[in-house]
Amino acid sequence: MLFTMLSGKAPFESAADQWYQRWLDDPVTAASLRGIDLGKDAIELIVSMIARDPKGRPTLAQIKNTPWFRGQIASQQKVSEHFGTVQNA
Repeated sequence: MLFTMLSGKAPFESAADQWYQRWLDDPVTAASLRGIDLGKDAIELIVSMIARDPKGRPTLAQIKNTPWFRGQIASQQKVSEHFGTVQNA
C-alpha cells in the first residue's frame, strides 16, 4: 500500500510476478524501468517490507524508526505549489 501511495502504481501482482523479483534484486533499477521516482529511504523501506520471509519484515515500531518515516515532510505551501504545477501541466 505504501508503494502505491508514493508512486501511484502497484508494485507487482504476486510473488510470482517478475517485478517482485526485480524489486528484491535491484530496486533502484526496477523503479527506474517503471518510471517511478522514489527516494533512497523510501526504496529501502519498501524492500524491507516485501521481504520473502515475513519474519524478516520490519515491525510497525521499526518502520516508525526508519529514515523515511522520521524524515522531513513538505510544507503545505510546497505541496500546494507542486500540485498546482502538476494540475497546470
